[in-house]
Amino acid sequence: MTLGIIRKIKIPQSIIQKMISIAKKKGGSEELAGVMLGYRIHDTAYVRDFKIGENILHDPYRFFLDPEQLYKFIVEGEEKGLEIVALWHTHPTSPNPSLIDLKYMEL
Repeated sequence: MTLGIIRKIKIPQSIIQKMISIAKKKGGSEELAGVMLGYRIHDTAYVRDFKIGENILHDPYRFFLDPEQLYKFIVEGEEKGLEIVALWHTHPTSPNPSLIDLKYMEL
Protein backbone atom coordinates (compact mmCIF):
# COMPACT_ATOMS: atom_id res chain seq x y z
CA MET A 1 0.00 0.00 0.00
CA THR A 2 1.25 3.44 -0.87
CA LEU A 3 1.02 6.06 1.85
CA GLY A 4 0.60 9.78 1.38
CA ILE A 5 -2.02 12.34 0.56
CA ILE A 6 -4.06 11.97 -2.61
CA ARG A 7 -4.49 15.40 -4.14
CA LYS A 8 -6.02 14.33 -7.47
CA ILE A 9 -8.20 11.44 -8.51
CA LYS A 10 -8.75 10.35 -12.10
CA ILE A 11 -11.92 8.37 -12.75
CA PRO A 12 -12.77 7.08 -16.22
CA GLN A 13 -16.05 8.42 -17.60
CA SER A 14 -17.31 4.82 -18.00
CA ILE A 15 -17.00 4.24 -14.24
CA ILE A 16 -18.73 7.52 -13.43
CA GLN A 17 -21.61 6.60 -15.75
CA LYS A 18 -21.97 3.15 -14.13
CA MET A 19 -22.03 4.72 -10.68
CA ILE A 20 -24.68 7.25 -11.71
CA SER A 21 -26.81 4.51 -13.28
CA ILE A 22 -26.64 2.35 -10.15
CA ALA A 23 -27.40 5.32 -7.88
CA LYS A 24 -30.48 6.18 -9.94
CA LYS A 25 -31.75 2.59 -9.70
CA LYS A 26 -30.87 1.73 -6.09
CA GLY A 27 -30.15 4.93 -4.21
CA GLY A 28 -33.54 6.43 -3.56
CA SER A 29 -34.14 5.60 0.09
CA GLU A 30 -30.69 5.23 1.65
CA GLU A 31 -27.12 6.28 1.06
CA LEU A 32 -25.18 3.90 -1.14
CA ALA A 33 -21.52 3.51 -0.29
CA GLY A 34 -18.47 1.66 -1.42
CA VAL A 35 -14.84 1.87 -2.42
CA MET A 36 -12.87 2.86 -5.48
CA LEU A 37 -10.02 0.55 -6.40
CA GLY A 38 -6.99 1.67 -8.32
CA TYR A 39 -3.40 2.66 -7.92
CA ARG A 40 -1.40 5.77 -7.02
CA ILE A 41 1.42 7.55 -8.72
CA HIS A 42 2.77 10.27 -6.42
CA ASP A 43 -0.24 12.33 -5.32
CA THR A 44 -2.66 11.11 -8.01
CA ALA A 45 -5.02 8.13 -7.70
CA TYR A 46 -6.16 6.34 -10.85
CA VAL A 47 -9.47 4.51 -10.40
CA ARG A 48 -9.87 1.23 -12.29
CA ASP A 49 -12.89 -0.33 -10.53
CA PHE A 50 -15.45 0.37 -7.84
CA LYS A 51 -17.45 -1.72 -5.42
CA ILE A 52 -20.75 -1.11 -3.68
CA GLY A 53 -21.05 -2.31 -0.11
CA GLU A 54 -24.04 -2.78 2.12
CA ASN A 55 -24.98 0.27 4.14
CA ILE A 56 -25.74 -1.58 7.36
CA LEU A 57 -27.42 1.54 8.78
CA HIS A 58 -30.00 1.60 5.92
CA ASP A 59 -30.21 5.35 6.47
CA PRO A 60 -30.79 8.17 3.95
CA TYR A 61 -28.34 10.47 5.78
CA ARG A 62 -25.52 8.21 7.00
CA PHE A 63 -23.69 5.08 5.98
CA PHE A 64 -21.57 2.42 7.59
CA LEU A 65 -20.04 -0.28 5.44
CA ASP A 66 -20.05 -3.87 6.66
CA PRO A 67 -16.46 -4.41 7.91
CA GLU A 68 -16.33 -7.97 6.52
CA GLN A 69 -17.35 -6.67 3.10
CA LEU A 70 -14.74 -3.93 3.30
CA TYR A 71 -12.08 -6.56 4.03
CA LYS A 72 -13.31 -8.58 1.04
CA PHE A 73 -12.92 -5.50 -1.18
CA ILE A 74 -9.33 -5.07 0.04
CA VAL A 75 -8.51 -8.71 -0.78
CA GLU A 76 -10.22 -8.55 -4.19
CA GLY A 77 -8.28 -5.40 -5.00
CA GLU A 78 -4.96 -6.90 -3.95
CA GLU A 79 -5.63 -9.93 -6.15
CA LYS A 80 -5.90 -7.53 -9.11
CA GLY A 81 -2.88 -5.47 -8.04
CA LEU A 82 -5.13 -2.61 -6.89
CA GLU A 83 -5.70 -0.85 -3.59
CA ILE A 84 -8.54 1.16 -2.11
CA VAL A 85 -7.89 4.75 -3.21
CA ALA A 86 -11.20 6.27 -2.12
CA LEU A 87 -14.44 5.71 -0.25
CA TRP A 88 -17.56 7.05 -1.93
CA HIS A 89 -21.22 7.45 -1.04
CA THR A 90 -24.38 8.97 -2.43
CA HIS A 91 -26.73 11.56 -1.01
CA PRO A 92 -30.34 10.69 -1.84
CA THR A 93 -31.37 14.02 -0.33
CA SER A 94 -29.19 17.14 -0.47
CA PRO A 95 -25.93 16.87 -2.47
CA ASN A 96 -24.16 19.02 0.12
CA PRO A 97 -21.57 17.34 2.37
CA SER A 98 -22.82 16.70 5.88
CA LEU A 99 -20.84 17.77 8.96
CA ILE A 100 -19.75 14.14 9.33
CA ASP A 101 -18.59 14.10 5.68
CA LEU A 102 -16.55 17.26 6.23
CA LYS A 103 -14.97 15.83 9.36
CA TYR A 104 -13.84 12.65 7.64
CA MET A 105 -12.69 14.42 4.47
CA GLU A 106 -10.10 16.15 6.66
CA LEU A 107 -8.74 12.75 7.72
